Amino acid sequence: MCDIQSDRGYSCKAANSRKLSEWPAFIVRRLNTLYEETTHEESERDEIPKFNSVGEYLASVEPTKAMTLSSVIDLILAEFPELESKISWNVPTIHRKGKYVAGICAYKHHLTFASWSLRVIGDS
Repeated sequence: MCDIQSDRGYSCKAANSRKLSEWPAFIVRRLNTLYEETTHEESERDEIPKFNSVGEYLASVEPTKAMTLSSVIDLILAEFPELESKISWNVPTIHRKGKYVAGICAYKHHLTFASWSLRVIGDS
């Protein structure tokens, strides 16, 4: 495998050592399209505010989503008082003894609850 650099500054892995100029044109066009999409997505990500607290995050989402997320977080913290909620990776997360247990966040069309390993939860 080798890195092949394009004139746009990105690289990709290739199973052989051919130069990008020797690749079929449709592959080069697709790589350029992917690069443009990635660049656009990165610029959109720059516009996302950095949250300093779970409250700030909840205030930034639609009220119904905020209420649902808040209810789930409150239920977890009420049932497991040794856990704490905080912002990690710019979304609300639940931690136990400083270790990530679960994350919960809102998207345009869904809410996500991402749990971590039972090993972390089961540690004494």
